[in-house]
Amino acid sequence: MTTHIVINGKELTHPVAKLGVAIAAMLVAAVGIAVVMFVFLPLIGITVAASVGLAVMLLGASLAGVFTLLLGAVLVSSILGPLELLLRRRRKGR
Repeated sequence: MTTHIVINGKELTHPVAKLGVAIAAMLVAAVGIAVVMFVFLPLIGITVAASVGLAVMLLGASLAGVFTLLLGAVLVSSILGPLELLLRRRRKGR
């Protein structure tokens, strides 16, 4: 897993711990979305009658966004991959 997780200045290196942190983050995001959809929206008068359709639509939009980001990363890496960028800091007086 190439994900870098830093907690209190120390990098987490154990793969099972990384997986646990990733799953916990996804669960927190899912609970947040569920609270908004099923608690806050009905409180302000918006009923979620087609929650399955909404969930499918959000999943499709998320997948489309992920695929777009992957395509962009592949294109940028294929275009800029062969370039060798050399960055130097200019010294004072030059």
